[in-house]
Amino acid sequence: MPDLPSGVEAYNGHLVIVELLMCRAMSALSLGMQAVNMRMTAADEAHLFRRPRFAYDQHGTVEHIRWYDANGFSRSTPLSREALVASLTRNRHLSHGDAAILVASQSHAIDEHDQLWLESRARTSVLKRPLLATEYDLLAREIETIYHLSCMNLAFSSDNAQIAIECAGNLGWFHTDYQRTPFRTRTLSSVFKIEHHECMNRRSREAHVHEMRVKGLARADALRMQAITARYRADHSAFLASRSLKAIAA
Repeated sequence: MPDLPSGVEAYNGHLVIVELLMCRAMSALSLGMQAVNMRMTAADEAHLFRRPRFAYDQHGTVEHIRWYDANGFSRSTPLSREALVASLTRNRHLSHGDAAILVASQSHAIDEHDQLWLESRARTSVLKRPLLATEYDLLAREIETIYHLSCMNLAFSSDNAQIAIECAGNLGWFHTDYQRTPFRTRTLSSVFKIEHHECMNRRSREAHVHEMRVKGLARADALRMQAITARYRADHSAFLASRSLKAIAA
């Protein structure tokens, strides 16, 4: 439980942080973007956009190959994890498993999906930019702080406690896969689980509909396989969210 701040100014600071981060996530959703990526942090973003200086003693390292081609020319964008693994298996004749281990241990490469998400995030207005995992965690902590302070101190508006509850519920809709509740407070945790369960159920229904549509397409084996995989993943997330919701009554 957070300590009480010394005054209203600190309390208002928490409100401002929540408002800004919530507006960004909601705006990203309205643009059709993934509002939060729990796999990406500020460090991942820095490694994607911070090109290392060319150094001869680094030539041939996995991280060097990620940024520079065989002729030493810089790439317009670094290789994703999948592309870097493919490069090592092709040029160094490594097995896929050995190449994957090298990429994971000796480079800052990230999955193609996450790299595209970070690149899209960078092109988005700051006020509409989706949240990194570190920003999401900050948002959850600030919501919890506002809830406790609003309930414990009569000098602060009790209406903000209800706003904090609504924000906690909204966080449940920011994810594409199942996520554990970020809240320790029972009230906030419960409303998050309820809304997150509904979100995962909706994604599961949408995945089933998409799979049925793709099944009717001719010569679309790859698309059908992707749809089946997405449906399995959505069903699994809905199952986990359901189990989490049952724990509320336990």
